[in-house]
Amino acid sequence: MLKKIKYIMIFVLIFGILVYGFIKVSSELPMFIKDRSSLKVTYEKNPFNLEFDIGDYIIYINDKSICNIKDTAVHLFNNLKENISIDKAE
Repeated sequence: MLKKIKYIMIFVLIFGILVYGFIKVSSELPMFIKDRSSLKVTYEKNPFNLEFDIGDYIIYINDKSICNIKDTAVHLFNNLKENISIDKAE
């Protein structure tokens, strides 16, 4: 069991290093290369911004995405609270 955990930890570490390397190298490519590519990666540490431009779609992870998730959750909670009425037994 302990051997399995060690192998999983090593695999996760190597996978993380590979993903970080791909993002770092792809984001530092010159614009004339990015313009010809179908996948454009933009990465900045401060303020944190990670964008993947895949033709018609843009996937982004930054402080705005966290605020959007929070706002959506609050909106859904408020809608549920308004739509669900609990009748108290008297």
